[in-house]
Amino acid sequence: FTAWTTLESIGNSFGTMLNGTGRLKEQVVLAVIFAAVCITSKVFLVSRMGPAGILIGAIMSYLGTTIIAYMLIARRLVRTGEL
Repeated sequence: FTAWTTLESIGNSFGTMLNGTGRLKEQVVLAVIFAAVCITSKVFLVSRMGPAGILIGAIMSYLGTTIIAYMLIARRLVRTGEL
């Protein structure tokens, strides 16, 4: 549960930064992708790992979709001088 909370707080920080730069479209697209991947991975993992699969599915989905994408967007904003 600690890993999820840490990732969520990192994502919230990046999300706040993106809100401040007006990048809402990217956030909405990422949220939809995350939701689809997260639901799929949770269903898949809960049948194999039990309740722990729900948390592991959320962590893997959030890391693989949202955190990495936020970092790439932030990097692009820094390079272009928008941040």
